[in-house]
Amino acid sequence: MRKISAISISLVIALLTICASISLAADSPKPRIAIDHAPAIEAGSTVDGHLWFEGGDGNYGDYAVTMALEVTRGGTVWGPKPTYANPSVELNEDGRFSCLFVTGGLDLYAERLYVYLIPKSFMPDSDISRTEAAALDKAIIDRYDDGRVEIEQTKEPQPPVTAPNTDFSQQKHPADTPKLSICYSPYTNGLSPETNSIVPMEQMRWQLNLIYPYADTIRLFGVSGELEKIYRPAKEEYDMRIIAGCWIDGRYPESQIFMELDKLIELANNGYVDVAAVGSETIYRNDFTKDTGRVSATFADVDPNIYYSFTMGSGQAAGLVLGVGGNMCLPDSDITRQDMFTLIYRALSYAGMDLPPDTGTLDRFGDNDQIADYAKNAISAMAENGLILGDHNGNVNPLNTASRAEAAVMLYRVYRFVHDLT
Repeated sequence: MRKISAISISLVIALLTICASISLAADSPKPRIAIDHAPAIEAGSTVDGHLWFEGGDGNYGDYAVTMALEVTRGGTVWGPKPTYANPSVELNEDGRFSCLFVTGGLDLYAERLYVYLIPKSFMPDSDISRTEAAALDKAIIDRYDDGRVEIEQTKEPQPPVTAPNTDFSQQKHPADTPKLSICYSPYTNGLSPETNSIVPMEQMRWQLNLIYPYADTIRLFGVSGELEKIYRPAKEEYDMRIIAGCWIDGRYPESQIFMELDKLIELANNGYVDVAAVGSETIYRNDFTKDTGRVSATFADVDPNIYYSFTMGSGQAAGLVLGVGGNMCLPDSDITRQDMFTLIYRALSYAGMDLPPDTGTLDRFGDNDQIADYAKNAISAMAENGLILGDHNGNVNPLNTASRAEAAVMLYRVYRFVHDLT
């Protein structure tokens, strides 16, 4: 009986020990991986992120990151990354990491990336199943030919949003603490976007640490490739104002220009851009002070003090903006495609670009009967010169509202047209 009691007691102690271990394991913080930046296909070679802990705090020094990839989604998995000789990267003191995954072959075009959080003591090799088994957390990055990037990862809880300080009497005016606005590029010591140079995130943060005490605004000259990486830390970690440039160059293919424009819009919509600049024009000091002969618009429905009044007035004085009748312009109304074409045509003519109209050209469009008389010359001349192509159904859609994307495409075509002529 005593023997049975002793065995029973041993079983109870063992069960209690197991339960305690399970409880401790359940209560211990779980390390999680978060992706801060993943480049689009052909747009970069590193993945940046950070470690966070679910349910408490932990030691960043206990972990490392390794990667693998599929060039074709669902195909062969290649790894480890960065390289066989250096199969993982350690975390920085603040838990951040930057992992290189493009080391040759078709890595740059990989459609799926795997990012594994592993114990620092684990040594990955080409057997990805070992890495899968050892991984403490994993993120999956899917990349598409249209530039989209989708990330599957554990959602990191966001800190509560505190109410803003509305006691403005206690806040300093920016003029009380003057700082500079500077043009910034992370490319140094021979690095160049022309050679697809990789700029480590650590280098960018080192540069921002140097800049921050003296400047509160930076001007960047691109939004894709390695430059895309700087926007989030500059805004979230350093609270800097960012003037983002979308570089347009006649040497670039149209697809690259549109990708750059889309990325600028994406960054602006995500709150990382304060001022968006398109192109490579420079404004000199005298441009702000000399008399330009500007006049306010005289349309009855245009406030002479509104920001676009001078532009509207210049267009009105040049005969580009004629209004809709009754001394009205309807400036807040949507613009139709035929109105957009007409304004651009008048501007080209005013600038000395001779585009003779040929109304016979309109026969190529199936909906040419919808084109207003005042727009026929503009549309025929621009179509004849390749500025208007029509949609996949062979229509020009003159009465449809012009979208931002359509306006961007049209402005780029005009830019290329003028550039080729000059």
